[in-house]
Parts: sequence; structure tokens; C-alpha cells
Amino acid sequence: MHNYHSPYVDQNTRYVAVDLNPPLSGLDKALTYLKNVMVGCDGAVTYDSSTGKLTWAGVIHIYFNREDGLATHNSIAAGDITLSDGKFAYVTLSEVNNAVLTVGSATVSPGAASNFLAYNILVLGFRNTADDRFYGSLWPLVLRSVYIEKALLSAGSVVGQRSSGGVVAISFSDLKTDLGLSSSDSPKFTGVGVAGTTGGYIRKRAEATADITASASVAITLSIPSGTRLLGVQFRVDAALATGELWDAAYSGGSTTSLASASAVAQNTKVNKMHAAEISTDTVNIAITKNGGGSFTAQGTIRAIAYYETFEAMADA
Repeated sequence: MHNYHSPYVDQNTRYVAVDLNPPLSGLDKALTYLKNVMVGCDGAVTYDSSTGKLTWAGVIHIYFNREDGLATHNSIAAGDITLSDGKFAYVTLSEVNNAVLTVGSATVSPGAASNFLAYNILVLGFRNTADDRFYGSLWPLVLRSVYIEKALLSAGSVVGQRSSGGVVAISFSDLKTDLGLSSSDSPKFTGVGVAGTTGGYIRKRAEATADITASASVAITLSIPSGTRLLGVQFRVDAALATGELWDAAYSGGSTTSLASASAVAQNTKVNKMHAAEISTDTVNIAITKNGGGSFTAQGTIRAIAYYETFEAMADA
């Protein structure tokens, strides 16, 4: 057997360097390539066992020793490859430092001539036929994409897997996006689902601000749908209004319920109004008016968060 060297030939190979070195050089080269190969990735590496799709979201870096003993870097651009059962992913290493490689795939054929025997073939992993899972040198990087780092488990943190891959800390803004919620929806409320259906009854919130203009009434646009159950509103003065210009607030559109009266103008003034539940008859917003009548001075900002309940639409039968 002589996979990585030329065999000696009886009565032809002499005990001299010119005859002995060539057979050993191939073996030395193969051992050098295999010694301490290091593989890493700048992004998440994920694998979908249902499709066999292996995805790496960042550049893969490969460090190995080339024939002359120099440390060499090759890379693979972010991408993906789909493996069917019994196939393996591989690259052909290059002695050109910083060479960019392309991932290929081939079938493992036990009992036949090996197609991954060459000294410069680096197998990244294979799809196992029995369980459709991926195994190989990239497997630790796949695991890195699904475990939770201790640093992410700080008090009050929210963790989850993003569509881009990897378990990361997720802000409430990102969480809204991932759940398909609008910027006015609240992730703090959960709905009540109905077993055996796609319907439900949910509690939501709508949030918006309004800059006070030189007019008698300023709208805070919340666009709460008609037919919802209105529950209450919180107000905060984000930027102070003009001195002495106290303000009132009430729903507009599908309700006219009063929400605040003669409220202060200072920054961080807060008003909470819990009222008797009512059903909106049209789209609901909030009107801010100057207490006692007249127009405001164009100064200040008021924020409102309105809470309401509604139905989750049922899917077609």
C-alpha cells in the first residue's frame, strides 16, 4: 500500500539521497497538510436536516501547513451547499496564501476508490443517511450556533435564534420584527388562543407621539381599529409645553371619552387613565386640546400609549 509515497523498487533503489528522498517526500507532504488544520467562521454555521442545506453566514477561515512548512490561510466566502444522503462537502486546499476556495460535494462510495484520499482534500463534513444529520469538521461550528453563551443570560435579557442564524440577545424592537408585529404593538401582552382553531382574543397597545403646534387641537395618531375594546391610556410629556398652557386629552373618531384634564406642562409629567371598557365605533386616535380653549404655542411633545383588546382572525376552513 502506497497512498502517499512511491515504493522502493528491488535492486533499483539505492541507499542514496537521490533515490530515498523522493519516496518519502510525498508522505511528508501528506502528513504536513494534515497536521493541526484549524477551521473557523466569522458568522453562524447552520444545518437543516430536513433539506440537507449547510449554510455559513460569514467567511470560513482555514489555516494549515503547506509543503514548505509555512502556515497558510485559505478562505471560503459566505454561502451554502445542499447535501443529499451519503454526500460530503469538501474543499481543495491551495498553497497560495489567502486563496479563496469553493465548496464542492461528492458521494461517499465504500468499497470503491476513495474520492477524498488526495493530500489536499479537506472534508468539511457529510450528511449521514440514517438520521440525515451533518457530521465533520464544521460540526463544532454548527453547535456554536445553537448553544447559549453564559454572557447572554444576564438579568432581564431575552435570547433567541435570529433568522440569520445563531443564538443572540434580542432587543424588544427586534423581537417585534421577528414576531411580525408593528412598531405600535406590544410584546408584553399575550393572547388567548382557542383550541382547534386559529382564532384568539388578544390584548394590544398602540403608541405614538405628537409635537404641539400652534393650533387648538393636536392629534396623536394611534389608528386603533373599529370594533375593539378600549381599556385605558398612559400619557407622558416628552418635551415641555409652553408655560401655563395646561392640556386636556380625549379619544377622537370611534370614541370621545375624556382621558386627561388640566394636565401639567413640565417634561416627564405622566397621566394614567383607566376607564370603563367601551367598544370603538370607528378608528380611534387621541386629540390634545388647550385647557380653557384657544391655541397652543408651538412647543412641546406628548406621548400616548393606548391599551385595547381585539380578536385574532380565524383562518378559512
